[in-house]
Amino acid sequence: MDRFDEFAKHYIDLEFSGNTVSEYMSDMLNDMENDINDYISDEKSVPTKNAYNRITDYINKSISDYSDKVKEYINKIVNKTIKMEDKWITGMLSASIAADIIIPKINFMPFNGKITIGKFLDDAFASIYTSYDTTIRTAYMFKSQLSSLTDTLKNRNNNINSRASQTSQGIIPSVAKNTDRYVMARDKSIKMWTWISMLDIATCISCGDLSGTTYTDLSNAPPCPLHDRCRCYLYPDKASQPSYYEWFEKQDDSYKYKILGKTRYNLYKSGSKVKNFVNNGKKLTLEEIFSKKT
Repeated sequence: MDRFDEFAKHYIDLEFSGNTVSEYMSDMLNDMENDINDYISDEKSVPTKNAYNRITDYINKSISDYSDKVKEYINKIVNKTIKMEDKWITGMLSASIAADIIIPKINFMPFNGKITIGKFLDDAFASIYTSYDTTIRTAYMFKSQLSSLTDTLKNRNNNINSRASQTSQGIIPSVAKNTDRYVMARDKSIKMWTWISMLDIATCISCGDLSGTTYTDLSNAPPCPLHDRCRCYLYPDKASQPSYYEWFEKQDDSYKYKILGKTRYNLYKSGSKVKNFVNNGKKLTLEEIFSKKT
C-alpha cells in the first residue's frame, strides 16, 4: 500500500472511530432526560413562581452535572486522540519533528471549521435546558397541565439529542485532522498540500469545489474538516484528484437532484454551472446565487 492509500484508509477508519463518542453522547443524554422526567412526572402543574423556580433549578443542576461528565469524557478522548495521531502522522512523514504538541482544552479545540468542541457541547446542553424551560414556563404562565405538554417536549428533546449525538461522531476525526495539520505545518520538507474530497453522493458542493486544490502555504488552506461530519483531508504532497465537476457530470439526474436540491438543480438544468453555486469552498445561498446572475 503506497502512502496516498494509507492516508485514505486512515481517515476512513477515523470516521468509524467516532461511533464510540456518538453512542456515549446518546446514552448520557437519554439518562439525563430520564432523570429529569422522573422528577417532573410527579408535578401535575406549575401553580406558583416558587414551583417554577424549584423545578427549573433541579433541571439546571441535572444538566450541569451531566454536562460536566460528558466534558470530562470528551477531554480524555481528545487527549488520547492527539497523542495517537501525533505518533501516526510523524511516522507517515518519516521525519523527526519536534512537534511539542500542546494539548488544548476542549474550549479551544477547533471543531467543524466554525466552532470549538467546548462551544458545541455548551450549545447542545443549553438547547436542552431551553426546551425544558419553555415547557415549564408555559405550564406556569398559562396554568396548563404538564401532562398536556410532555409529547411536544419529548419530540423536541429527541430532535436535539439526535442532532447532538450525530454531530459528536465527528469529534475524533476533527481532532485527528487538526493534530495532523499542526504537525505537517512544522515539517519544512513539505512543499505542497492537496485537498482530498471523497467523491460520492454524500459529497457536498463546498467540499467538491475544493477537490484537488493545492496549497504551498498550509495557512492558506480552509479549515479541515470544513463542516459537520466532513470526510475531506489534506494530503502532504501533490496528488492527482479527479475534478468534482467532471465526476458530477457523469452522475444520473436523480443523483444530481439529491446533491443540489430543487432550486439549484433547476438552475443547473437551465444552463447554470454548478461551480457558480460555490465560492472558495463556501456554498452560496440562493439569494447570493441570484444576485450573481443579475
